[in-house]
Amino acid sequence: MKVKIISPVVNIPSFLDIQISKFKENLLCDFELICIDDSRQEGLDQQFRNVCSDHDDVATWFKNTRPHVSGPSMGHANAIQFALDNIVYTSCLNDIVFLVDSDIFLMEKIDLIDFMKGKEIASFMQSRENVDYLWPGLTILNMPEIKNYDSDIKFFPGCFGGQVCDTGGESHNFIFENNIEPHPINCKFEGEYRGETLVNMETFMDGKFLHFRGGTIWDGKVDVFKEKIGILNNILAHG
Repeated sequence: MKVKIISPVVNIPSFLDIQISKFKENLLCDFELICIDDSRQEGLDQQFRNVCSDHDDVATWFKNTRPHVSGPSMGHANAIQFALDNIVYTSCLNDIVFLVDSDIFLMEKIDLIDFMKGKEIASFMQSRENVDYLWPGLTILNMPEIKNYDSDIKFFPGCFGGQVCDTGGESHNFIFENNIEPHPINCKFEGEYRGETLVNMETFMDGKFLHFRGGTIWDGKVDVFKEKIGILNNILAHG
């Protein structure tokens, strides 16, 4: 059994490099990181391929070949669906599958195979009124358990359970129909972290994971983005 990390990417190849390096440093089990390249800007696909090549002992690169969709939420779900259809449900049925944003970095030691013992799913849960669903930016699937269900898990946004949901909303159907209670992963927004004051950043699993929240690129918060880069660099400089 391995941990198969599914990391969809759109921009900033340096984040993927940091992510892989931190997994190498802190993940205490055998793993493979699978980069799902959904970039559109000319030349970025080669940069992502180069990052994976630099870490070819643990990383592989795939281009998302599903038809292009508009919007970051649909785009994220579309890349995840490519991975589910072509990788997860074809070759990872005996593994732990970790869906993770490419700007989330593992900062402390953990064995995710051991962590997932006795759990079918662990996730940073999302809710709309009484509708709970998985956020594919941080969801861990115990595939030896998940593969036993008749339906497949999906993560598209839309209207589910009578509520309008963003990325991951469709996973509500899977967990509701199969009566699954995912293990909730905790999140802390901003605050002090490793000697720095986080700005529009967050941590998961009691500080084990640091999330840069790169959405500040597409929502126009450029000044905050530059400030966050400085904070991230300071944290990484101290391990």
